[in-house]
Amino acid sequence: MTGTPAAGQTLTATPGTWGPGAVALTYQWTRNGTAIPGATRATYTAVAADGGAQLAVAVTGTRDRYAPVTVRSAAVAVPATVVAGTPTIQGLAQPGSTLTVKPGTWGPAGVTLTYQWYRNGVAVRSATGTTLALTTKDPGVGITVAVTGSLPGKAPVTVESRRVIVSDGSVLPYPGRPGPSLT
Repeated sequence: MTGTPAAGQTLTATPGTWGPGAVALTYQWTRNGTAIPGATRATYTAVAADGGAQLAVAVTGTRDRYAPVTVRSAAVAVPATVVAGTPTIQGLAQPGSTLTVKPGTWGPAGVTLTYQWYRNGVAVRSATGTTLALTTKDPGVGITVAVTGSLPGKAPVTVESRRVIVSDGSVLPYPGRPGPSLT
């Protein structure tokens, strides 16, 4: 097999020479000895779940009137690295509401996530969980949250969400509809 064993990189099976005559080849990539569903081509692009695992490929040659022959490659280790998700803030951004961060998909398994909420770019003391309660002092404030993924022996990765502006909670009329009137 050729290629760099790392998340996002493509590995290519090098089947060698088969014969005599025409031989049909099929491929099955494995992670820690278990078949990876759908990974049945001559190439495989490593994913976050492969971090810390051993990848190999089994090549099976078939020919009419001959028994199939399967040859397995040597396994290669995919280094574990933190693959970041895309955090988003959910909830009604107005005083009295609670915002929640959805961290996105992080990998590989075993990544530990920590959180830090910010008001206008300043860290909110003790706001290190997955939620932030908004107060009456928040209208007009930009809220973000930074999510940090850590894996033992690897550099942590931090990704910040998009900014959400807290409204004052007032309800405005829909465009094209009249607002309240005094009659």
